[in-house]
Amino acid sequence: MVPGVRSLISIPAGAYPDQVWNDYFAQHSDPPVPAAVVRETARQLMRDERFDHVVALIHAALRHGQGQPWMYEGLGLAMEAAGRSRADIERALMSAIDYGATSIDLLYLAQYLDRLELSARALKLCQQAAQMEPTRAEAYVQGLRIAQRLDDLAGIRWATIGVLGQAWPKEHVSLWQQAYDVAAATLERLRSDGRKQEADDYERALDEALVRDCVVVVSWTGDADIDLEVEEPSGTVCSYRNPRTAGGGVMLGDSFIPQGPAGTRASMEAYVCPQGFSGDYRVLVRRVWGKVTADRVTIDIYWNYNSKDARRLTKKVQLVEDEAVAIFDLPNGRRAEALAQVQLANDVADGLAVGREILAQQLNVLADPRVAASFAAAQRRRLGIPFGDPLQPVAGAVGYMPVIRSVPKGAMMSAIAVISADRRYVRVTPFPQFTGVTEVNTFNFVTGQTGQSAGAGFGGFGAGGGGGGFGGFGGF
Repeated sequence: MVPGVRSLISIPAGAYPDQVWNDYFAQHSDPPVPAAVVRETARQLMRDERFDHVVALIHAALRHGQGQPWMYEGLGLAMEAAGRSRADIERALMSAIDYGATSIDLLYLAQYLDRLELSARALKLCQQAAQMEPTRAEAYVQGLRIAQRLDDLAGIRWATIGVLGQAWPKEHVSLWQQAYDVAAATLERLRSDGRKQEADDYERALDEALVRDCVVVVSWTGDADIDLEVEEPSGTVCSYRNPRTAGGGVMLGDSFIPQGPAGTRASMEAYVCPQGFSGDYRVLVRRVWGKVTADRVTIDIYWNYNSKDARRLTKKVQLVEDEAVAIFDLPNGRRAEALAQVQLANDVADGLAVGREILAQQLNVLADPRVAASFAAAQRRRLGIPFGDPLQPVAGAVGYMPVIRSVPKGAMMSAIAVISADRRYVRVTPFPQFTGVTEVNTFNFVTGQTGQSAGAGFGGFGAGGGGGGFGGFGGF
């Protein structure tokens, strides 16, 4: 028993499990049942060997939109303990996915099905997850392991092309190298088996997967650290804080390269976009600490890297007040999605983040018992209810409850300071924000009259810096 967590209900003897749990979750959909309570109930039912009830509980929770990642594995364990056949387990797990699974849910289920030796179905789920989110590299990595175990050549071709088509930072570059080795061995196998056409098609697909729409490499000399940020046409910003973006970019981070005939070493940071949107890319270079030689950095921009149409532009840029900005155009990006849809998705995500912050502020206010008591007293006075009598709802009327929110306006700035390990430098990352009200719509709760007034302001740009790791050109 988890301390402080009680099970959901007492189940009467002889009750039909599906009916019991479906009715319960239907009655407790708003607000949903706490996740910890559902988990503890499932544990107790498993401990009591009431496996049919565990299966019914999980099915009902998924059916009513209260699913949790552990439920897919728990469903399989309960059915296996109840003596169900593998076919029944596979059918039940696949039906659970129909209750609105995300790509992460599909990968969870694929991993569990693979452990149950239902590997062929697991591989299909990995492929389905990759279709839902083509930039989710985990689907290809997991699918490659399964396809190798099954010796499924079609699956191996799909997975290796997917892995090699992604850019990988230093800590994961071994995955890229493993996929490269598997692809080379598969090509050799196809040619030795006399399947020349398949081998040629596979090789062309691999060559295309290795192409990078654009690569940005910033290098410099001197005892200093430089940060690189790239704003993509979709509005996403790739940086060390956000190393993999929805726009397709990956920040590989810091490394060292040979520089000059004397064998001197230069530092570098690299950004890679395997498949990007066509449009303008803005490159921001910022000195974090130290002294850069002559206050100059070298920016190398590659278009169609690893292809016959590859182009390169090298430019030495002067740092002005520790910063420099460059803009380049990608005319033939290979991203197929509509740019407007991705921009809308980014705006929605930003709006949700702002909404969560506002909600957190409101909850903090409501947590004050004095505010709650004052609100209750105002309600009693408005409704004419004597103190001591419970508040009763007013039937047959429309109620309006104004929600007061504070909207910041003007220029604001926050900052994060980090002291280096040698205590020689203090790294400060500022976050400026410029916000305002562009339009105000008014509504009179009594008369219903509406109005509009103009505001002023601009939602601006916040920037930060940092560092990371680098996977080398092999990970491009």
